[in-house]
Amino acid sequence: MALVTSALIVGSATTQPVEAASLSSPQRAGVEAYVSAVYLDLFNRGVDAVGLAGWTAALTTGTPRVAVANGITYSDEYRMRLITGSYNRFLGRDPDPQGLQGWLGVMGQGVTIQQMESGFIASPEYYANSGGTDQGWITKLYQHVLNRGPSSADIQGWMGALQRGANREQVAMGFLLSSENLGTVVNDQYLNLLGRGIDPTGRQGWVAAIQGGHRLEEVIGGIIASDEYFSKC
Repeated sequence: MALVTSALIVGSATTQPVEAASLSSPQRAGVEAYVSAVYLDLFNRGVDAVGLAGWTAALTTGTPRVAVANGITYSDEYRMRLITGSYNRFLGRDPDPQGLQGWLGVMGQGVTIQQMESGFIASPEYYANSGGTDQGWITKLYQHVLNRGPSSADIQGWMGALQRGANREQVAMGFLLSSENLGTVVNDQYLNLLGRGIDPTGRQGWVAAIQGGHRLEEVIGGIIASDEYFSKC
């Protein structure tokens, strides 16, 4: 499913595909260059012959670019990269094979990257590494998720939420789904994929989309499906 906001934010992700018969050799070469760039940007590797042939055929025979982009970002290979990145960011280590496969399985069943990350930062392992106290844990969340220190009022507010019955996963999701954190996450994708920072309209639209239930993989798919990204390739 293409995000409704994608065409408004980064260009026409819903551009109609061209038919294979209308493609010139330079146009076909452009499609192949696009697929190659997507693999390099998302997988940090060159495209294999099967992937290049398959996705090029899809794009040149009627499949919308956003459908191809989402097919790539929803792949096991890309999701494993997202899972590994979250392990490195929040736990300071690579996932063990069992953990990697377990999270890959539940993501396939609908668990989002933010829900997975909330499990990491609400875990006894992360809590212990934060000093083993609520105040230490909340302080670590500000530093680790939002890249800044908290005020006294910030700490007291979240400690009050815990005392009123909120569990650590609920607090963690509050940080992960905050506009402050998601704005940074999406801006990083713009820098990586488009070579520029996000514009205010794009930031507001993508953040609202994720907070409304859209997946990060879908957001990334919308960016690489855009005319801006295609032209850059």
